[in-house]
Amino acid sequence: MSFVVTRNAMSIIKPVSVKLQYTSYDIVKAYNKVEEVVKELQAVRTEESVLHSWYSQAESLASKVDVVPQVPRTASRQQHRENIEHSSTEEYYRRSIILPLLDNLIQQINDRFGSTQMIVAKLIKLVPSVITTFTELSYEDATCRLIAE
Repeated sequence: MSFVVTRNAMSIIKPVSVKLQYTSYDIVKAYNKVEEVVKELQAVRTEESVLHSWYSQAESLASKVDVVPQVPRTASRQQHRENIEHSSTEEYYRRSIILPLLDNLIQQINDRFGSTQMIVAKLIKLVPSVITTFTELSYEDATCRLIAE
């Protein structure tokens, strides 16, 4: 289950990850792409059909190796892991693996590419070496956008 969820989540992140490795990629465009990825991850988190398809993929992968997804037994007094309330195996894995992984991924991206970092990224346009690359029209446009934001 964890493998399928991680693979699907990383497939959402991979395009922006590849672009972030380019040295010539504009940092403001990169932050905009990161914001799009976070929105997409948040949309996936709330979309029942996507989560169900991820579980179905995990089930089919498990059936290929003769494994039946089961919920671990529930103890009356649990010490080493949570007793997660569930009505089905799918719901258990959604609450115990899928949602925490997506939440953690979104949180980590927000920590690394948060609003403070975005402000700093926009201020980099004020560095003289960057300003000299602007034409007069693009400089005025960039300055107006920077002030408006």
